[in-house]
Amino acid sequence: MKSRIIILFSLFLSLFLAGLVSANPVGVYPSWALSPIFAFFVALVLTIVFEFIVYIIGIRKYGVGKLLLYSLVINCLTMPLANFFAYLLKIGSSSYSLLYFIIIELVVVGIESVLLCLLTKRAYWKMLIISFIANLITATIGLFLIVLF
Repeated sequence: MKSRIIILFSLFLSLFLAGLVSANPVGVYPSWALSPIFAFFVALVLTIVFEFIVYIIGIRKYGVGKLLLYSLVINCLTMPLANFFAYLLKIGSSSYSLLYFIIIELVVVGIESVLLCLLTKRAYWKMLIISFIANLITATIGLFLIVLF
């Protein structure tokens, strides 16, 4: 178990750095943000918190601390990855932005469900449903905040 966490952490570190580089590729974050890096961290914290809540509701077998750790590790891995692809696909400046956003979110759901399955040793389809619900909530909140601000 510890070796898996270490592997995930090393992957997170490399992808996190890539996410910081591409934190605000084309003005995806709201204009009120003090900086793209600040907006990235706010989005990351909100994502960790809301997905953690979904994990508590959907995966009751594990303790709160373990689920928080899973949410932290998984989202610190997938959010920079999603940001990097948003940068590559120029989300925000392309006429295909919504389509690209949906594709990126579906890839994130797939990655998160595999990671949840490995960490919790539960059925893949259950983790796929939990990951889909968690990402649907956080993506909706994120889009709402971008439109609102």
